Parts: sequence; structure tokens; C-alpha cells
Amino acid sequence: MKKYLFFFFSLLLIHTFLSAQDYNNIITNGSAFYSGSSNEAGFLSGIRSESVNSQGNGDTLFLATNTIRHKTPANSPLDTVGGILGREIVKLHTGWFWFFNTSGDTIFLNNGATLNDFWKFCNLPLGGQVQATCTSIESVPLPGTSDTVKKITFQAKDSNGVNISNYYNGKSIQLSRQYGFTKIFDLYHFPDTTAVFTLEGKNSPAIGFQGMTWHDVYDFEVGDEFHFVGYENFLWGNHPSTRDYVIMKKVLAKLAAPGEGTVTYTFEFCKEVTEGTPMGVTTTYSYDTVQVSYPYVSSLSDPTINWVPEQFTHTDYRYYSTLYHLVPGRPAYGHSGNYYHCCWGLNPYFNLYIKDDREYTKGLGQVHYKNYWMYFDLIKYDYENLVYYKKGNEQWGSPVYTDCSAMIPFLSASPDTVVLGWESGSLDTLFIISNTSWIINSTALPFWASTAGSSGSGNGMVRFYSTSENTDHAIRMAPLTLESPAGNRRIMLIQSGKSSGYENISAERVKISPNPIETKATLYFSGQVKNQEKQVSLFDFTGRLVFQVSFTSEVYIFNRGTFTSGIYFLKVSYQNDKQHSISKVILD
Repeated sequence: MKKYLFFFFSLLLIHTFLSAQDYNNIITNGSAFYSGSSNEAGFLSGIRSESVNSQGNGDTLFLATNTIRHKTPANSPLDTVGGILGREIVKLHTGWFWFFNTSGDTIFLNNGATLNDFWKFCNLPLGGQVQATCTSIESVPLPGTSDTVKKITFQAKDSNGVNISNYYNGKSIQLSRQYGFTKIFDLYHFPDTTAVFTLEGKNSPAIGFQGMTWHDVYDFEVGDEFHFVGYENFLWGNHPSTRDYVIMKKVLAKLAAPGEGTVTYTFEFCKEVTEGTPMGVTTTYSYDTVQVSYPYVSSLSDPTINWVPEQFTHTDYRYYSTLYHLVPGRPAYGHSGNYYHCCWGLNPYFNLYIKDDREYTKGLGQVHYKNYWMYFDLIKYDYENLVYYKKGNEQWGSPVYTDCSAMIPFLSASPDTVVLGWESGSLDTLFIISNTSWIINSTALPFWASTAGSSGSGNGMVRFYSTSENTDHAIRMAPLTLESPAGNRRIMLIQSGKSSGYENISAERVKISPNPIETKATLYFSGQVKNQEKQVSLFDFTGRLVFQVSFTSEVYIFNRGTFTSGIYFLKVSYQNDKQHSISKVILD
């Protein structure tokens, strides 16, 4: 008997719970997200309860979160109300709901209506009313689920109850048993609007789109790449300054600490800045490895990002939420700040105007930044946009460069001492590794030497020839400069004397196999250097020494280890660095 009683009371509790949810879940503590016919593509409108107040007679007053809305007629001043349902929503003890439009008129919803029930939905501005009728109750598909939905259809009538022509005739709204409105007109502007909104998601109970957390925004993985373009403009009277820049970031490491509320990423960071002033244009480059920590809060109640679409704050920020915007297929949150020191207009006592816009996209971080700052004759305007990303096999946009090594000009020459024999017609070759243009200042060439080609772009070589004999014991020397946007390199040109003992060993080579290198490579040495003590040094493309070792063997095994992928330079030195060879290697 006890089992039967328990089963009966369990059914009773379930029925009571479901009955409490029947068509009443119109406004809740969580956010509801709607796409609208009047919204920009992908942009959402939102509803959320800010406070709940008992009226003492069983009635309940809900205050919706402030959002920025336009009054009617169009182009009139902005207003802060509670979204597409208005600011105040009353739930009567009888089960009915009341809403209030921009004219202060009441809109009535009989959420307990059964099939074919009808009632006055609202007054028409010029007399008469819009009548609502429950025309169907059936199960319909919703985002990720289905539910029983009431379809409420409109018909305009005059003061005598006779049907009249009206835009809303035959139009309908939909009310879900568990999820509130799944299709609704903008009740704040009703009946002076054609904008209709469709449910995309709701937090309580959960359905469809749930918004985002900072965890969602900064969810990166090792290997992810992000490219940005930006602009900075500064004007003070007649003194302009502009800076265009590109940034490349690549995730090298990730350290998640959910218990501490953060995730820390190590980025490869490179930046190219082109600056224009009245004095001319300059381009500078920077490269670094940086660590950045972001919030790692996975709760939807995180107040730092739990904005309602179109929400308005006291700092004059208007927040927005999108299913997609700058990056197709990826949800985004953002805010547009259009604030002054006071009110909606420029305060003449401060002469200050500031606009600050930012957008954050799921899995991509901040993808847009724009700031405009004006104070008297001082103007500053900045922006930065994501233009390319790569996450695993997913790519979007156009890369600014293939990698950091392609962005930052580099120049290497080997050997740094070119040696010509004492006889006329002796030759030696300078090998150049570069990703930019270069030139040897030929005016500094001595009378006893000439070149076959002294400029180029990218990788190349310059052949030097002796034009006369050097029968003296002393060697001849001439310093040369290899010039490029990556900086200048000093090259020493030498012609040995007939009996000076300075040998030309440029034919000796260092062979590296394989190249590119995945795990390890073998270095083979031949000629005079084979049995000498040698030093192998590895430099990244910025010239930073990352590895060095000394040995005397004919063969050396180089292990790639944990070095990151990219372009490197391998320098082999011998004769106490009097001679060396530089080779370009690629670590895959």
C-alpha cells in the first residue's frame, strides 16, 4: 500500500510542477535570446528579469533588464526599456499576463486559453482593437527539442466588433508550454511595428543558444594562429601622426588552471608597424614570446560577460550578442560605447567625446576594437580587426604573412670574410640568405677586386674576383657593407699575399641531411675542417642564439628536441672563428 501511495504522490508532484510551468515561463532569471526581422543579420535581442516584486494580492511585477530601444516614430531619441516585451511585465493571480507598449497602453495575454478561446489583445491607435484567438495547440520542433505550443492568431475589429482591414490580420504569435514565447512581435512597439522575433535559446530552462562565457571566448589550443590589422591615428592641431600595423600570434603552450579561474597561454608574437609623420615614413618590427592569462570561468552566471543583448548600462555602453558577425558561423558578444560626460549629447562644458567598441568571438578572443577620442583639437582614433585565424583544420580570412619569419626582414651572409688568392682572376663567393632586398656598396670596392652582381632580393650570391696579383708578403684587406632593410652586415674582403700563408678554403662545405628537419639531422664535414675543432651554433631568424655545441668529429648528429617550427640558421665555426659557414635550416 505504501508503494502505491508513494507512486501516487510522485505523480501528483510531477503534475504540479509541470502545471506550474504551463505557458508561464515568459520571463525568467536567465536570459532568453531572439533573432528578429528588424535586427542586423545574426544579431540577437534579449529578455531577462532584473527583479521580481510581489504586489500583495497574488500578482507579480517583473522588471526586465534595461535595453536601448528606439521610440516611435523612427529616428526619435533613444529610450531605455526592457527589450521586446517592454520594461514592466505583470503576471496576475488569474494567470493572465499584462505588457505595456511605448504609448502606455496595456497588452493582454491569456496564457491559459484553450482552443478557440478569444480575447482583446490590445487597442488600436485610431479606435477598435486587435482580437487574439487560440487557433491551435500542438507539438512543434524547437532548437534542439520539441514542445507543445499554442498558436495565437490576430484579427482587427472596430468598436462594434466588426472585422476590419489591418496588417495583423492572420498574423500570429506562439507560446510554448515550457519555454515562453517562441515567436512574438515587438510588444513594446505593438501595434505600430512589423518586427517579429523567433526564439533562438534560453537559459532557464535551457534550450538552444546559451550565450557565452570567458571560457568559451578564450578557448585556444596549441598551434592556433591569429592575424590582426590595426590603425592608430593621432591629430593635435596641424600635427598628424599615423601608424598602420599587422600582428601575428601563435599559441605555443597552454596551462589551464580552472581552480584558480585562469588559463595561461604562451604566444609567439610578431608585429610590423609603419609610421607616418611629417618627417617621413618608417617601418619597425618586433618579435617576442609572451605569456597572457585570461579568465577561465565556465559558469553562465559569470557577471563579467553575462550581458543581455541590447543591454544598456550607466556608462552608456550598449551590449550585443550575435549568432555570427565578423566571423561567419561563430557566436560573438560585444559592446558599443557611445558616451559623453553627460546624457545623450555632447556636453559643451567638457568638449569630450569618446566611443569604444569591442567584440569577442567564441574560440577567437577579442576580434574587434575601435576607439575614438576627441578633446577640443586633440583627436585619437584606433582600430584593430582579426583578419585571419587557423584552428586545427579550420581556417578563415587571408593571412597577413605565412609566418613571423616572412614578416620580419632577416639577412645573413656566409662567410663574413671573403678570401681571394694572390693571383689575378682568383674568385670566392659570398652566399646571402634573406627575405628582403640587399646591396653591396660597390663604391667601397678596392682597385684589386670586382664583383659579378652586387644587389638582389631574397636568397642569392655575389662572386668576387681579384683583378691584379698580390706578390707582396702582406695581405690586402677592404671592409665592405651589405645593406638591407633588415640592417647592415660588415663583410671583410681579403686578398692573400703570394707568401702570406692565408689560404682560400671557401670550397670546403658543410652538408646537412635531411633539411627540413623533423626530428634529427646529420652534419657531414669535408676538407680541411673535417678534423678540426668545430663549434655549431643555431640561431632563430631574429638572430637569437638558441643552441651551441663544440666537437672534433667528422660527423655530428643534431637532435631537433623541443625547438618550435620555423626558419633557423646553422653556423659552423672553425680556426677559432676565423672561418665559418652559415646554412639555412627549417624545422618542421
